[in-house]
Amino acid sequence: MGFPVTGANGRRRLAVVWDAWELARGVVAAAAIYTAVGAAVAAHFVLVRLRRVDRAAERAGVGFVLVILPGLVALWPWLVWSKGLRNGGAPREAAPTGGTAQP
Repeated sequence: MGFPVTGANGRRRLAVVWDAWELARGVVAAAAIYTAVGAAVAAHFVLVRLRRVDRAAERAGVGFVLVILPGLVALWPWLVWSKGLRNGGAPREAAPTGGTAQP
């Protein structure tokens, strides 16, 4: 991709408008950040929250953790959103309507 321009020496050259290497570096950097955050969320989930989600997983060994770890790293946004890791995992309840309760 590019368009012809005239250089300082009068010769025509091809100027690349969009540097593919910079795009590749940006994609790799974004993937690295996504994976790092996913690893942190997965570690928190395995060390702290797994017992709360599944009591049987409490007795599971290292093999089980190694099996679920790639999925936790890849799907960390869903894990944070659905399990509420940001708000301490409190169940989401409907807000009170403000009406008076009848006994």
